[in-house]
Amino acid sequence: MIEEKLNAINNKLEEIDKNVFSKERDILISENMKLKMELKQKCYEIIELKEKLKYEKQTKKVL
Repeated sequence: MIEEKLNAINNKLEEIDKNVFSKERDILISENMKLKMELKQKCYEIIELKEKLKYEKQTKKVL
């Protein structure tokens, strides 16, 4: 009887542990996606700045 209750408690603890792990994993995946989006945005900004710099250099050469 006590053993059955201990097994039930152990099973509940394992279930809770899996749920916590799953939630932590979901949070990490979400954060990872957010960081990837930010990285992509920064890459676009860098490309834009490089284009502006290239245009500025060409404009100065003409003058």
